[in-house]
Amino acid sequence: MLTAQSLYKQLQGGAVGCGVAGDQSFRFLPESLINEKITKDSIISNLPWRLWISTQLWLADSPADKVYDQAKKVFAILALIGQEHTISDLIYKDNITDKDLPLAPSSHDESVLVSKEPPEGETGKEFSSFKTWDERRVSDFLEKQWLVLAPILDVTGKELNLDPKCPLPFKEIELMVRGHGVFVHKARLHPAHQLWSGTAIPGPSVAIKEIQEEKVFIREKENLEQIKDLGHSHLIRLLATCQRGSFRCFIFPWAEGGNLWDFWNRKDQEVRTPDFVLWLLDQVFGLIDAIRVLHEKNIRHGDIKPQNILHFINSPADEKTTGHGTLVLADVGVSKMHKNATLKRNEATNTEEVTILYEAPEAESDQKSNQPRSRRYDMWSAGCMLLELIVWLLYGFEAVKTFRSRRISSKDDPTTAPGNFFRQKKGKVKIHSMVKRAMDLLRKDPRCEEGTALAELLDMIENRLLKVSPKERAEAPELYEKLQELVRKSRADPSYLWKEIDTPVDTPKFFVRSKSRQNSESSVVSSGSSGSASSA
Repeated sequence: MLTAQSLYKQLQGGAVGCGVAGDQSFRFLPESLINEKITKDSIISNLPWRLWISTQLWLADSPADKVYDQAKKVFAILALIGQEHTISDLIYKDNITDKDLPLAPSSHDESVLVSKEPPEGETGKEFSSFKTWDERRVSDFLEKQWLVLAPILDVTGKELNLDPKCPLPFKEIELMVRGHGVFVHKARLHPAHQLWSGTAIPGPSVAIKEIQEEKVFIREKENLEQIKDLGHSHLIRLLATCQRGSFRCFIFPWAEGGNLWDFWNRKDQEVRTPDFVLWLLDQVFGLIDAIRVLHEKNIRHGDIKPQNILHFINSPADEKTTGHGTLVLADVGVSKMHKNATLKRNEATNTEEVTILYEAPEAESDQKSNQPRSRRYDMWSAGCMLLELIVWLLYGFEAVKTFRSRRISSKDDPTTAPGNFFRQKKGKVKIHSMVKRAMDLLRKDPRCEEGTALAELLDMIENRLLKVSPKERAEAPELYEKLQELVRKSRADPSYLWKEIDTPVDTPKFFVRSKSRQNSESSVVSSGSSGSASSA
């Protein structure tokens, strides 16, 4: 049996360090350690002699049973401050349980402690037994209680309003992205503080999206609250919303495969087999379905781009066991932030401003007039991303970067941000000449000839998505139905999906950068990747 001294040493030695944004001062006792060390035997061996005798006589409502069933954490706190003998008054006079934690001094009598966060539907209980304690011991209890109060996360998207002293059960925290008042950290969640085994959450790592500005945090929270119960396999799942003092964050699963830009780079040498192309088409269909569901809820995404498509490699949602994983739409609702953000429209080389490349022609006028982005704004951005995806599928990652550099280096009117898919000259807006050139070349590729899935997708991009006038763009249901038909026909006829070519097709020179161009523009096109597998 554990003596009081050995129990103290094992609890104190088992505390785990944690921290967010570089703060390593917080420590916590994992749930697993509390359950391992606060056993009936360790409770009995540390009870005062009167309670020990009561336990040995097998009296009804044994003190050890009561502590074990209802007050393990309270007992752990007492063990850490050498006050195990006080458990008698606390459990019998005050009827304290772990659900009453944390405690705080009463506003009308500081010698009495009360439940600071009473369970829902209950009023704060008072614990008068602490009146017999000296002030230092009470202070020790109030300080040490935080060691046992690190929250446990599940998949319900719970809202955590934590005391600034409450630890978060994270470890191995690494800052991955620094943006406009937004920081994204990768962290490992202690295994005893996660309840998603067997769910669609792939692992113990999480993305912590810290937002410094309260108004921005509240706006994004409103949108995330609307989608958290949708359960769509291609929409990012919110694990928790957390506020702890001035620290505010959202917690999401970590996408170990990075984003779509990372995927294009990593999978560049993947053989374009019919199975792989069908998987990719399935994923596109799932992403468009996610957009459709959002729009049905009157939620616009506002920032669709490869950096906001995350790749979950080992996702249980990949039911077809293709081994390729699942693509998931993240950063829902960020459009409200962009409306208030000041973007340097002549500096598209900054990673934080890569959004500009996919913005619709009406973006600037909407921002100036303080108008919210419409749902058809999303359809333009989806068209841009789908066009780049076809370029990658046919010619590879370098071709995507070259296509981007062509748009950036083109001598457009300076009022158009470099890299856009449209151009503005003398007040008139039209599709970028480099975009038209790219689509013309894609149509000449035999894999995109009439009667193929890629040809029909290109038609949809050119005629129903990349339209300057929002009114001329397809809405999400139309694109959803089109892709649904493409998937159906592709499953029935592999030659429709991916036409086999007898001789290799050369990459058009348009998609091949010269060495001089490559050297001068490498910093520009590399901004496409945020280097993060999070919902930044």
